[in-house]
Amino acid sequence: MAQPLPAISNVPPEVHNLFIDELRDDKASLVSCALVCRAWNPYSRRHLFHSICVIEKEHRNVAAFLKLLNSSADVHPHIHALTLRAWPPVPMDPIYWRCGTREASKPSIPLDLHVLATILSNLPNLQTLRLLEFAYTYAPEYGLPQTAFKIEELSVRQTPRQRECSFKTLGVLALFAEVDRLCLEDGSRHDCDPRNDFTRRPEHELLSMPKPRVHNLTFGWIQEMDYYWRYLLPSSSSSTLTGLGAVFKHSKDFGAFGTVLCKARHSIRSVELRITSSFIAKNLKAKCFGIDLSKCPSLESLVLGLNLVGENNPLWPVYTHLLRHAPHTLREIIVRVSVMWLYSTSKFFAALQSLDGAAMDKVLGVREELRAVKFEFTWDDREKNIPVHTAPHPDVDSYLVTACRDILQEMLPTIHARGLLRVR
Repeated sequence: MAQPLPAISNVPPEVHNLFIDELRDDKASLVSCALVCRAWNPYSRRHLFHSICVIEKEHRNVAAFLKLLNSSADVHPHIHALTLRAWPPVPMDPIYWRCGTREASKPSIPLDLHVLATILSNLPNLQTLRLLEFAYTYAPEYGLPQTAFKIEELSVRQTPRQRECSFKTLGVLALFAEVDRLCLEDGSRHDCDPRNDFTRRPEHELLSMPKPRVHNLTFGWIQEMDYYWRYLLPSSSSSTLTGLGAVFKHSKDFGAFGTVLCKARHSIRSVELRITSSFIAKNLKAKCFGIDLSKCPSLESLVLGLNLVGENNPLWPVYTHLLRHAPHTLREIIVRVSVMWLYSTSKFFAALQSLDGAAMDKVLGVREELRAVKFEFTWDDREKNIPVHTAPHPDVDSYLVTACRDILQEMLPTIHARGLLRVR
């Protein structure tokens, strides 16, 4: 006679939680767990509300989210990451918004800064905030909200149709007293002649706005980095800023980033450089004009983005040249390899093997101060439609990482012999 199954109450809660942890990316299953069993509800809700994305379509969803927060105080501690996004997004192609199309002429969806401040005040454990493509507003008679939030990561993305982006971004930053990692992405000032830019505010108005202390700053899609540097950061950030990065999409970005890097060079300990594949295709002989790492006496970590789109990658020699002039304080190098068009593993391995490993090994081999050279791979297997580096496919992940490690060990024998090479 079959023995009856033990009651679910006899199973330790830790075992229940392990099963729920495996479902953390499956929202539908987490909802079912929260509804099926009262004991599962708290832990399931913790995963469900850990990361929230609110898409504002008809000026109602953000208000509905705020109403939810006001009526469900038990949810507040569970939210660690929040994304607020305007919809539909505006294409970031300058041709699109220059031609005066109907969509480009539509006003941006507004987000009142007082509403945003109320939302943030209800989220005590918020670590990451992403604000995408809004027009930020506030009632002049009330002024800016008087807040002093602290947050680990803040991303603000503006769009071409938002005509006062720099000033509006200042309004967002005024809500915070301290930001560990700040990412600014602005397409509104692309190819805009400063002499014809009617959106510039008087200098005293920009300088008087409250601003946070920033520890790590990343620029994306911004040509006038020096303009943002002068007005978005207080003088105190010149000493607290330890990390600086940028996404390069145009040749002018190199000089702008070099100017900012030179001004903050004494406190910078980490630099991150990412160059888009479209820029590589148009600038096969690209060089890091204006970027001189030797002027950063405290530089310890360098992160290099590498888009591996085919053989004879033009970025590799650029980075080799950059490392040749890096200061001797450099301790760690991280190469983040993004394989964007991997139609077969054989093509991927051929592209990786085509990199001039001998030149790079020679440059790095003489650096006795180095402690680690890390390669981090992210790719999509188009043959099997499998996103690698995800938990459901550890066997595929392990195979490709092992193969990459073998190739890099042959390419960089000196670094491998010293035990500095790391691959994942």
